[in-house]
Amino acid sequence: MNISKTAHAASAARLSRSVLVITLAGALSVPLQSAAQRVGGFNNGVRDGSADSIKGEPEQVFRSGFQSCTPVFATGSIGEWDGTFGMSWPAYNNALRIFSTANQYVALRFNAAQNATQSGRVLTTEFPGGGSGVGVISISREPGCFDPAFLGENCLGPIQSGPTLDWTNDFSLPGCRLEPGRSYYLNVTFGGTVPGNGTPSCTSGNCGVDLRNVTQ
Repeated sequence: MNISKTAHAASAARLSRSVLVITLAGALSVPLQSAAQRVGGFNNGVRDGSADSIKGEPEQVFRSGFQSCTPVFATGSIGEWDGTFGMSWPAYNNALRIFSTANQYVALRFNAAQNATQSGRVLTTEFPGGGSGVGVISISREPGCFDPAFLGENCLGPIQSGPTLDWTNDFSLPGCRLEPGRSYYLNVTFGGTVPGNGTPSCTSGNCGVDLRNVTQ
């Protein structure tokens, strides 16, 4: 398994066949709020609605609608989809158990399959001891991006218990449109510890879900 750590964060991962457990911990030398203020997103677990680029920095625009984006939180755990599952995206119906503490995110890099008609749904389910968090899923070009202003159309899922996200390689179908062969990140976060109306939250401080791709 290939799990890397972002700056100022410590991560530990344990893989048992098709089930991965990721936990995040560690102090930060950069305040979490500063990362949210730079590009918008969740401010202490609450989406602040802003989407301004860092002043003076060029904005990278992609043909598919994706733009350069700084992670919503300063701490995250970044891994490889293929190395985690032991098979390439989308690995239909294979479960991945993910834990993440509040004010952090998990990102798994994958390559969209060379199949112009492939599509699916990222589906998550709760389990006993999972913390009953309210989460959200996104697909982006950079890890940890959840701001719709920096994502492709339909690439941010609903905020809910057991979050989901539809994706497709077929541009005639609805869902987050992926270009076959291109690299993306599947991101999951449970926001902060303070519950709010329509915002992700993990009041227990450590929440998880079982994540899998299913066919559409």
